[in-house]
Amino acid sequence: GGEAEGGGGGGGVASRLRSHTESWQGKKDSNEDRFIEMVGMGALGTAFGVFDGHGGTFAAEYAGRHLPKNIANVYVQRGGGKRDRGVDPRRLLGAMEEAFPLTDKELLQQARRKGFSDGTTALLLLVSGSA
Repeated sequence: GGEAEGGGGGGGVASRLRSHTESWQGKKDSNEDRFIEMVGMGALGTAFGVFDGHGGTFAAEYAGRHLPKNIANVYVQRGGGKRDRGVDPRRLLGAMEEAFPLTDKELLQQARRKGFSDGTTALLLLVSGSA
């Protein structure tokens, strides 16, 4: 397991949070699960995620590295991130909804190219705001 405290998002609500993770491999030879904690996403906030690997670790590791980046990129592509407007919650939700299948598509392309057949279930929490 791991613990994280504060940081990641440059202040705001997430800087006052504490998190803890636990993962057991069970009867498998290795633990296929991965997690992210306190991943700073600039003005969008701070990401936490759990990626439950199935049949290997490639997909869980890929999703943990690329999903937060894809959310930020899609948000900007949708016209978000203008300095004078702050974060638009509807645009952010739309970016998250678009980034999950985008990450899945990219993951499948990489897995086919590299010969991986594992998968992952992803859960992502994005904490934003300054209250």
